[in-house]
Amino acid sequence: MGSREGVTTQPYAYRPALDGVRAFAVLAVLAFHGGVGFLPGGFLGVDAFFVLSGFLITSLLLAESARSGRIDLPAFWGRRARRLLPALLVMLVAVAAVSRVLVPPSEWPGLRADALAAVAYVANWRMMDRGGDYFAATAPPSPLQHTWSLGIEEQFYLLWPLVLLAVLALVRRPAARPRAVLGLCVAGGVASALAAAMLYDPRHVDRDYYGTDTRAVALLIGCGLAALLAGRPAEGDAQRHRLLGGLALAGVVLTAALWATAGGGTMWLYRGGLTVAALATAAVIAHAVASPRSPTARFLSLAPLVAVGRISYGLYLWHWPLFQWLSGSRTGLTGTALLATRFAVTVVVAVASYLLVEMPIRKARWPRGRPLVATGAAASAAAVTAAVVVLATVPPAAPAPAPAISLARAPAGGPGPTTPPTSAPIERPGR
Repeated sequence: MGSREGVTTQPYAYRPALDGVRAFAVLAVLAFHGGVGFLPGGFLGVDAFFVLSGFLITSLLLAESARSGRIDLPAFWGRRARRLLPALLVMLVAVAAVSRVLVPPSEWPGLRADALAAVAYVANWRMMDRGGDYFAATAPPSPLQHTWSLGIEEQFYLLWPLVLLAVLALVRRPAARPRAVLGLCVAGGVASALAAAMLYDPRHVDRDYYGTDTRAVALLIGCGLAALLAGRPAEGDAQRHRLLGGLALAGVVLTAALWATAGGGTMWLYRGGLTVAALATAAVIAHAVASPRSPTARFLSLAPLVAVGRISYGLYLWHWPLFQWLSGSRTGLTGTALLATRFAVTVVVAVASYLLVEMPIRKARWPRGRPLVATGAAASAAAVTAAVVVLATVPPAAPAPAPAISLARAPAGGPGPTTPPTSAPIERPGR
């Protein structure tokens, strides 16, 4: 298709290099949760996911607007639900079932609240006030603790298209729309970074770590990158490619340094560090997308990385509960053997989720032009999952206390006492 006032009208094409970015991000998170010592900042892989999500969603929406002159919000939300909700619901039911066996009943009410928050995609706010510290491990971790990032992403998927639609309605000239979106992203990113800096409290780091407002900077950097690249041809002049290549190299070095040194509770992380980490990821994505034949894009498009990237959602969904269940005390393993076992089981489950749950639902024929059908199906599935979780996490009834038996002799001619004597017990032979 052609272009209109310099804005591309072609659909956003699949780029295997972005699956490579997903692969590195999810492997960093798994390594961090697996206790790999040389990646104390592996948790920043989540921020790489945020940047990538912001970039992809904004690219898709801008391309749809340029192509058709509108954004079909029900269709967009339906695609997101089909992509993310089924595998999440299966995981929640599995966690509730396994927790009946492995988790003490005293923890079931908290797990129930965690699961309901995950269904409603507000798990980040739930984890913020759940108790304990994410990095200090001051309380038993929830097997659903990792769903906090899914909550932030779904809140973004719900709100950002509405904001984008408002911007596109206010800015009439198609060529000016990407610049308006970029300006909005810069302003929002600055506000988010300032909020993280101002709200930082070393006694309550979870407020910064889990907050939608404080973590939005990574998503908005990805959105801004999409607006910056919108309408630009993939193959540009050589000077531009050299500049992007230099920025990508700096981004790789900076990302490696952050993943190898960052600590979750350090002040600098919330006073600019998260922003720097997101910008480093954005630099790599920019080079891979704008220069698809560059070394960056070719390396990230290697088949093993693409394969890991395609199952990255399942890897992230399942790794945390599986790591909790496959503990050293249950498996009898330690060190590398334990880590390898956890990784292998997680890969097997993620592949099964991809082949048996995610892809069949994504490829299924859904009625076009009837968004209420898909919405009703998603709401019904979520409601059933919530009901199963509630029933599975009802603690067993406490046994009735046994009646007290008095050992005192009843006086002659009268009934025995109704309560045990308060004096010292009578000494009897053999006692």
